[in-house]
Amino acid sequence: MDLEAFLRTPPSLHRPGGGELVQMGLAPEMLAFIAAHVDESSHTLETGAGMSTIVFAAKGSRHIAITPVKEEIALITRHCEEHGIATERVTFLCAPSEHALPSLQTESLDLVVIDGRHGFPAPFIDFFYTAGKLRIGGHLIVDDVQLSPSRYMRDLLAEQPEWQLVKELEHRSAVFEKLGEGSEWLDWADQPFVMRTSGVPTPLQVALQDLRRRDLGALAGRVRRTAGRLTAQRGDRSR
Repeated sequence: MDLEAFLRTPPSLHRPGGGELVQMGLAPEMLAFIAAHVDESSHTLETGAGMSTIVFAAKGSRHIAITPVKEEIALITRHCEEHGIATERVTFLCAPSEHALPSLQTESLDLVVIDGRHGFPAPFIDFFYTAGKLRIGGHLIVDDVQLSPSRYMRDLLAEQPEWQLVKELEHRSAVFEKLGEGSEWLDWADQPFVMRTSGVPTPLQVALQDLRRRDLGALAGRVRRTAGRLTAQRGDRSR
C-alpha cells in the first residue's frame, strides 16, 4: 500500500465515549514498522482495531483483530472495500480481549500489537495470553505507554532478559523483540523491575551477602539456577 497517501487522509474509525467519529490509532512510525515487518507469510494479532488493521490487511498478513466494538469492524471493512484492500485474511473477533484470548488457537505469531483497552489490568491480560503465542524473534508493540498500565508493562519488559527493546516513541509506543520463552509465567523474584522498584536486593547484592557470610553453598546454588535459566534462554533463541 501507499502508506504516505494513506496517512495524508486517514479514516475516522473510532467514537470515544459515544461522541463523534475521530481519527485515532498507532503513530505513523509504528504503522511504518508494521508495514516493513509484515507480508503474506506473516501471522499477526492485535487487541484493538483501526488504522493498523488496514495496514495488516493491505500487507496480506493472516491477521486477527480483537475488538468489542461492532462499528469499528464495519468502518474498517468498508474503508478496505472502498480502497480495494482485501480483508479475506483478516479475522475479526467482536469481543473483549479477556473473553476472546484465553481459548484462542493460533499459528505461531510474528507480530502482536497490544492496543485495546488501556485500563488496568487489560494490557497485562493481553500480554499474558499473547506472549506465549509469539515466536522467538517476533515483535511486540505496546501502544499508549503514556498511560500508567502500558508504561508499567514497557518498563517491566525493558529489564527482562526475554525481551529486547528495539524501537520506542517516547510517551507513545514501544517495540520489543522476543528473545526467550516463559516471561508471562515468571514470579516476582525473576522480574528485575519488580525487585528494583520494591526495594528487594538484586541477585548480585544477595550474592555479595552470601560471600560476606561465607555461605558458599547458597552462593553456588544461586549460580547454578542463574546458569540454568541463561542456558534455557539461549536454547529458546536458537530455535
